[in-house]
Amino acid sequence: MILLTFWVVCAAICAIIAGSKNRSALGWAVLGAIFGVFALLVVACLGKLPEEGSAAAMALEASEPMKVCPQCAETVKAAAKVCRYCGHNFV
Repeated sequence: MILLTFWVVCAAICAIIAGSKNRSALGWAVLGAIFGVFALLVVACLGKLPEEGSAAAMALEASEPMKVCPQCAETVKAAAKVCRYCGHNFV
């Protein structure tokens, strides 16, 4: 009974910490239930992820040069020779 309570507490704390760091609360709850204190230490040491739509997230996405396909208007990597969406060959 004590072990079950310990697992639930570790899972809950891992989920709370992970959620506050923009990480998967459910995933870390499972890891906390399986690995206990070890998962708790790992999630506590991880940095906070940028929120989607924030300037930091957009800067991470924009770090690789991109171009727009003239046929389907989707954004692809600048080094692409063929559009992955419509198959357009870039010259």
